[in-house]
Amino acid sequence: MLVRVSASSVNPIDTKIRRLGPPIALALPAVLGVDFAGRIEEVHTDVSGWKGGDEVFGCGGGVKGVHGGSLAEFILVDARSIARKPERFTMRQVAALRSIS
Repeated sequence: MLVRVSASSVNPIDTKIRRLGPPIALALPAVLGVDFAGRIEEVHTDVSGWKGGDEVFGCGGGVKGVHGGSLAEFILVDARSIARKPERFTMRQVAALRSIS
């Protein structure tokens, strides 16, 4: 799915990537960042249960073996790595919530 990122946070894995470098880091230049919150823009035809406009949060990338990162305007994510954003929380809150869970 393609998600427009509204907020991202610094996760402990982000600090490990910075400290450990190549073993787990993406090759530079790369878009870093793991946790995010945003709104679905597009859903692949193979994905069910989600639609454009759904507000979501989750873990999206920024580590070796996963393309893209949450410190971007858009991110491609696997439907299994996201959850619906509860209405009572802001995008910033759920992006940070994911980083402490």
